[in-house]
Amino acid sequence: MRRHIQVLFWALVLILCTALPVQAAVKSYTVLPFAIHGPQEYRYLSEGIRSMLVSRLGWEDNFESTPADSTTATAKDITSQDAASALRQKIGTDYLVWGSATIMGEQASLDASMLGPETTTTKTRQTALDDLIPAMEEIANELSNEVFGKPEAEQTEPEQAQTQQSGPTNPNFVVNESSEGDYYLNPQFEYQGSPNTPGRWRSQSLNFEAIGMITGDADSDGTTEVFILTDHTVGAYRIKDRRLAPIAEYDVGHRIQCLNINLIDTNRDGYQEIVVSAKMDEFLRSFILNFKNDQLEVKEEKIDLYLNVLRTPPTFTKTLVGQKKGNGRLFDHNNVHQVTKMNGEYQLGSKLTVPDIGNIFNFCYLPQKDGYKIVAVDFRDNLRVYNESANFQSSTDGSYAATGLGLEKNEAMLGMDQQKDRGGYTAKFFYVPARLVPSDMDEDGNAELLVNRAVSVSAQFFQRYRNFPQGSLQALAWDGIGMNLVWKTRIIKGSVIDYGLEDVDGDGGQELYACVITHPGATGLQKKRSLMLSYDLDKNGNTPQAAQDSAN
Repeated sequence: MRRHIQVLFWALVLILCTALPVQAAVKSYTVLPFAIHGPQEYRYLSEGIRSMLVSRLGWEDNFESTPADSTTATAKDITSQDAASALRQKIGTDYLVWGSATIMGEQASLDASMLGPETTTTKTRQTALDDLIPAMEEIANELSNEVFGKPEAEQTEPEQAQTQQSGPTNPNFVVNESSEGDYYLNPQFEYQGSPNTPGRWRSQSLNFEAIGMITGDADSDGTTEVFILTDHTVGAYRIKDRRLAPIAEYDVGHRIQCLNINLIDTNRDGYQEIVVSAKMDEFLRSFILNFKNDQLEVKEEKIDLYLNVLRTPPTFTKTLVGQKKGNGRLFDHNNVHQVTKMNGEYQLGSKLTVPDIGNIFNFCYLPQKDGYKIVAVDFRDNLRVYNESANFQSSTDGSYAATGLGLEKNEAMLGMDQQKDRGGYTAKFFYVPARLVPSDMDEDGNAELLVNRAVSVSAQFFQRYRNFPQGSLQALAWDGIGMNLVWKTRIIKGSVIDYGLEDVDGDGGQELYACVITHPGATGLQKKRSLMLSYDLDKNGNTPQAAQDSAN
């Protein structure tokens, strides 16, 4: 009897074991850089399309991409079906993907092929150039569904991130307008409602024209100060009773032209110094101030360098950077360095990777999960994107970071620098761009770029016209092919000349702040005034506390 029970027991175990599902092995795929047929300026799409397909084809526990360095081959190496089969076997991948994009004017033709163990699947699209990304996503989805058998309802993490728009939700938030996803940050980030909508604060108007603003706790007393830069002064303020209350002012004299302002703890003593880049005629006269006991004190002056503060790779911490004046030029071309203090003097240290158009004022590093991008503002106020080797990848059509602070170029050099503005005139001025602010607000590992977008019909045609009647603050993200809009504020009346992220009201939460100057009217003769705006950023989706504009 016992023997029969043992036989039945082991028979049951065998049946159960054979009935258990066996998890299929994860399949691999390799996407080659696409062949690009068209103008040289679109060559960056080769790697951009590859990166997009790699992310879109992924399916956790089912299909995963081979490492990027698994092959150096490109789509141009696939000359026949046999060549594709041989390369697939050489790489050791289950599926090989390759293709091409042909650019003609404003139209694009896409071809993508996937070779598997048994069959080859080919997809084609004819699309407008502006719709290139959605067309590639359609191809990726079709390949996933037809070849991999991936359910249409199941999305990869990148697809979910795009749908969710990288943040908490609010149905009234203006996000990437190609998506119906919701996003919550602040009800002021939309084109509806009153200027008195809760979540927005506006200071009184100040009777001068500012050219820059920075906020931070410079004296380490636990309270945020606001430092406002004009052509010749630095003013210290605190927000008190919902107004900007003046504390101290430092005047450099009417001969010195200030250019920008930053905060950084240069000597690691726990106090942030105020760094101002400035020039006097043909000489650089940058200076550094301390703010202690409610007083602005000179720490260093007559520094013969342009100065700025950037978050530099690989740690992306604040770094003091500098650049010398060029020989007969505004800038020593392509030479931006970290700045160190040696023997009592500020000197240039390690050189930074800078694109060919780069100077100390017009670029930043944009951290990404797989490294970083370099974003620079060109002389037409377009944003140009470069990879880590400073090779060009993409450019925006619209203008960003535009200001009216212009530095006249050396007349002797104009013949060597035939840049033309939108009106066809030789560009005689370099306009110092507004601040480029990288910030990973959604904490997904890919930083967004916070930047102003000025709106002016006249400025679209004449670059020398720099009075902007209105604008907005926008957050842009790199999507593998270009800079894509994530969110934007409501229209702001006046020129947005500086901005940043800081706990300006001391409530423990970060705010988006902006320095705005009023428009001088159609004649340009009205006096310009300055004011500060701040927006609550409630990333947890709670309703912002009510905030009303203070009196002008």
